[in-house]
Amino acid sequence: MKVKSNVKSGYDIPAGPIWNNGDAQGKCPKTCAPFGGWNGNWLTTIPGRMSVCGCNVNPNIVGCKPGPGAILS
Repeated sequence: MKVKSNVKSGYDIPAGPIWNNGDAQGKCPKTCAPFGGWNGNWLTTIPGRMSVCGCNVNPNIVGCKPGPGAILS
């Protein structure tokens, strides 16, 4: 089995409902700004109610830690 060594871990941060990729491009950069930026991924967790944005975790940002409901990915 090969293991990728250049893969960064990240967090999925709740962002409210996201309806499509265009909506994600508006919401996720703002949601992920405190977490080192958006990695381009998002996922609906509760249809019509909640989605999460894939955020980079940057340990160089003071106070950068996952908020409530964050999921280690």
